[in-house]
Amino acid sequence: MNKFIKNLMGLAASLVIAGALSPVMAQTAAATAAATPAATPAPPTVVIDGMVEGYYSYNWTNAGNNLSGHGNVGYFYDGVDGGYQLGLAELKATATQGLASGHLVLAYGQEVGLGYVGAPGTPTAGQVLIPGLDVEQAYVSYAPGAFTLSAGRFVTWMGNEVIETTGNWNVSRSLLFNYTIPLWHQGVSVAYAPDSTIKFTGYATDGWNNVPAAAKVSSETFGLQAAWTPSSMWSITLQGIDGPGATALMAAATSRYIGEAIIGYNPTSDWSFALDAEVGGADGVGNADFWGADLYAKYALSSDYTAALRLEEVADNDDSLGLYGVGTAFATGNKIEGRDATLTFTHNLTAAFTVSLEGRYDYVVHNGTVPARYAVGNPFSNGSADQLTTTLDTAIVF
Repeated sequence: MNKFIKNLMGLAASLVIAGALSPVMAQTAAATAAATPAATPAPPTVVIDGMVEGYYSYNWTNAGNNLSGHGNVGYFYDGVDGGYQLGLAELKATATQGLASGHLVLAYGQEVGLGYVGAPGTPTAGQVLIPGLDVEQAYVSYAPGAFTLSAGRFVTWMGNEVIETTGNWNVSRSLLFNYTIPLWHQGVSVAYAPDSTIKFTGYATDGWNNVPAAAKVSSETFGLQAAWTPSSMWSITLQGIDGPGATALMAAATSRYIGEAIIGYNPTSDWSFALDAEVGGADGVGNADFWGADLYAKYALSSDYTAALRLEEVADNDDSLGLYGVGTAFATGNKIEGRDATLTFTHNLTAAFTVSLEGRYDYVVHNGTVPARYAVGNPFSNGSADQLTTTLDTAIVF
């Protein structure tokens, strides 16, 4: 993506937001003038819910070295090898009064430490694995007619997977989730949904994860999303992001950009498929471009059992994403291809309580050869070309 296209995307996002604000303000003024003020406003409607999730992971490649700091390489939230871990506990509150609403999500657990303090990948001294409390989301929305205005702190619009395990088909997150996209933003968004099948959203935020690097002139980040659901069988989402990304590997980057297409296909009540494809890069750091694709399939074995398969490949020039070694500065000529296959069986013990058993196989190709990427530093191993893990996950939603 050249600079013209990236600038055009930022301009388009600004126009979506600015253009949407004008009719919204007009509608608001008209509604205010026509409304008869109530003597006593009705109290807001408040809904409180949440979830608790934990896991036990065993790394067969890293056997004999559990909990020593050389855990599941390339994993994000379920990176600890051995021992039952609290993944995430969330408490959500939504207050609605008329056209306005407020949203608050408090998160506690290992996932908070990895997501907001440390870097993606293996548990190391540079990451915070102890449970921590954080405000995952805190934003307000105003929805007059077909428009919705939001401002505050909210999770990213990018990606096919989400922070909560209960919102994904698999327990572990993909490499695309781990290495390419941000987790959250602070800023504003304006959405326009002319009918129930299509929705356009423009975003203006203060960077990726709101940690702009000192080298950046500006942390302004822009995004666009177009979501179309022509029928109950198909869904298509096209989206993008452009702005400085603050990571150790991108310290010299003046801009990071990603374009993404997500296609969902549900041919029957038992089968579901999805494709998530990304292409992206960065300016000012050499040949820092990548592409990746995830293919998902889920089958309902019965009313309370499902099987989900994810196949993934990510090709990364100059190891700009850090697939080869988390925190290792990339260098020209380091072409990395990360691949994995994940199979997850989930049993709904009740409508709110699930148990999942997952197996995952990973390997990395470095400049056409398979390096010793996994279990490096294990006193029982000099490294392995691949990695095999098994994870047991339990979750309850309330």
